[in-house]
Amino acid sequence: MQVFTVLKQLDTQLPHERIRAAAGDDSASFATFTQNFLLPNGQIDITSSDLFGNANYKLYNIKESNLSSVNELGFLKLLKDKNSGLKVLKGSNNSNSWAELSIKNGIVDPKPCN
Repeated sequence: MQVFTVLKQLDTQLPHERIRAAAGDDSASFATFTQNFLLPNGQIDITSSDLFGNANYKLYNIKESNLSSVNELGFLKLLKDKNSGLKVLKGSNNSNSWAELSIKNGIVDPKPCN
């Protein structure tokens, strides 16, 4: 439940549709990363989540008025720099195809994964 809650909160805050964060192979890093957002009882801490989003989205140039490619790059950098243990998946408009997004030579590099 905690993983879903944190991912849902990140997804809700990210001003772009069809981007979904998925838990990667590094569960220890993800567990540490989630401590930014969770109360001792495992519930999401909305205040901490909002503060994290407001500060980091500005730092990584993630905003509603950007092109999606700019937000994707910023979000990927944020997750990497924060050692989140997460990877980012992007779906097509009809969700029939998915790609794992990474950064290569300073740009977003989608790799098909279905």
